[in-house]
Amino acid sequence: MSLPHERFKAHGELSPLSTHLFSMTKILLVMLLVTISTRTVSSSGSIATISRIETRQNSLVRSRLTSAADPAWPSSAPLHALWPDTITYFNKNLDLLHAARFSTNEFFTSDRWGYATYTKTGNTIEVFNTNGEKISTHNAPAWPRATGSSKWLLLYTGDQSGLAALERASGTLVAPYQQLASLVTATAINEQEQSIVFGMVDGSLEKFSLRDTKTIWRQHPPEGRLSAIKGLTIQSGDSSILVVSGSRPETFSRYSNSGKLLWSTPTGGDLRTQVMVHAGYRYTASQTAAGLILYDLDSGSIVRRLEPNLPSGKRVTWTSFQETKTGEILASISSGSFSAIYHLGPDLAIRNVSFVYSPWMECTLADNATQVVALAGQNGIEICRSLEIAPCLP
Repeated sequence: MSLPHERFKAHGELSPLSTHLFSMTKILLVMLLVTISTRTVSSSGSIATISRIETRQNSLVRSRLTSAADPAWPSSAPLHALWPDTITYFNKNLDLLHAARFSTNEFFTSDRWGYATYTKTGNTIEVFNTNGEKISTHNAPAWPRATGSSKWLLLYTGDQSGLAALERASGTLVAPYQQLASLVTATAINEQEQSIVFGMVDGSLEKFSLRDTKTIWRQHPPEGRLSAIKGLTIQSGDSSILVVSGSRPETFSRYSNSGKLLWSTPTGGDLRTQVMVHAGYRYTASQTAAGLILYDLDSGSIVRRLEPNLPSGKRVTWTSFQETKTGEILASISSGSFSAIYHLGPDLAIRNVSFVYSPWMECTLADNATQVVALAGQNGIEICRSLEIAPCLP
């Protein structure tokens, strides 16, 4: 949020007392907005806390609220949540499966299937499952990072030029580390085909086979002055690839599984960093500095922009996007210390938007389309149910 007086303050046209009063007024307005938003959420009953994990005296304490429905998380996969130095996994009754905290010299990457850890120095990466059991240990040059899917895990070095793949369940390497010709900036896995799609810093898009460790095809999406691939994902229905590339202009493109360009749309965005890309059934979305852009999956046309103008006034740092088979859309946008959660109907009309004091928010759909939201706070994580649509859709 930016108030008009800041422009005058830069030119020295206000007295110190006036500047102080304006600053206090701005703080009060922000606090009022947060209070009103929080009360709006509570009074409407759209979000209700059903479980909480907190840090107390350097230990994790879980609180189960009596209002929770059973099962609280009706899904076949564990619920995964995190905040700056901690990751947590819950089962369908929101019993805590595993939690881990990390020190300042440790790095970790995590997803709903498990996590991997490594330190600032050394070259050892350790892979764990959702119960905290160590699956395997691997060595890699530089600082390794990890990303993957339910069956596969990709390990790639901190300089982003070397990569290996392993089976997540057994920890067995599919192939040894390979040195790539360009730096990897984005990845996605096609589990059925046992293939990986790479986005490179030089703007190239490459599909790679895990079976025979060979390149299947290579393309070059439309690019601007900055040619790098900034984000990509694979659409689950037909395995098409959705990719954000370039800058000035930035473009959002869709490729078929065979590498054919289906459409390409200028976004109007100009982020020079990695962006989050999401895929649904009829729509897809990409992160911008101000929120999310929604596209029609068939034509590539922009159908809606979600830009909540959060009080922090900072660039968006996290987004999530879920679409049910009947067209309901749930999305979250986080910036600074604030987050917004949207519920859109099949006609893309906004049915509800809630603002909360949280620097990170994740929208997740369970198997029966029940909506669960994970909120990160200063001292821990709250698992909430969106009562507005729970249970909502078959």
